[in-house]
Amino acid sequence: IEPSPISELDVLALGGGARDHLLPAEIDGLVVHEVLDVVEARDPDTLELRWQHALPGGSLLWRVEHAGGPTVLVYASSSGLISGLSGADGSILWQRDDLVIHGHPGNARIYVSTAGSATVTLGELNAVTGELGWTATLGSHDPENAFVSIGEGELGTVVELTGGSDNAKELVLVDPESGSIRWRMTTEADSFLAVDTRFGVLQGAEAVSGIDLSTGETLWRHEGVALLEPRNGQVTLNGARVIDLATGKLVSP
Repeated sequence: IEPSPISELDVLALGGGARDHLLPAEIDGLVVHEVLDVVEARDPDTLELRWQHALPGGSLLWRVEHAGGPTVLVYASSSGLISGLSGADGSILWQRDDLVIHGHPGNARIYVSTAGSATVTLGELNAVTGELGWTATLGSHDPENAFVSIGEGELGTVVELTGGSDNAKELVLVDPESGSIRWRMTTEADSFLAVDTRFGVLQGAEAVSGIDLSTGETLWRHEGVALLEPRNGQVTLNGARVIDLATGKLVSP
């Protein structure tokens, strides 16, 4: 097991998290890693087991490193329970069953919404306390069908909402520091591809379009094209020709 040196982590302010979230990692001199449905910590020299904690099947696991604070392991079980574990000894710091966790462990921050509510209220979870920092009310959605997808970029956090009253998809750009909404738009596209820090691509069954991530403005649209692929920060047509994201024109690969 090769632990990730703590010095290499991109540590954010309290309330955020480390971008290098994955296990195994070195925490307080121990190597912490996930094996099947168990997270455990061992002495790196003797391999002695110091602590372990069973994870419910299907759990997603985050490692959150705070500046000047403890390392916390946050996991969301398939039953809906969200728990925070001490990275030092594996003890449970807090648990909540009133929130739904969104995004994936690659996100630098942990986003949640209120479980069972017809109004989607997004919040940033403080991994140390289990409390919410900021919250942002994103709109009314059918709680049985609502789905929230998170994508992070330098211009903000793109939230993809489905399951609204008219079953339309909505994109919202949220300021990750304050939770304020920078822009929102309704789209019939099937998927959103966050391509780089400035541009995104909306892809549907019959058309694709490019948007300016700073404003939400549609920059270009092509009908009858549905074969775009994101690759290395670019978008390609049929895997060969590169699309210029600002203009939508084909350029040399």
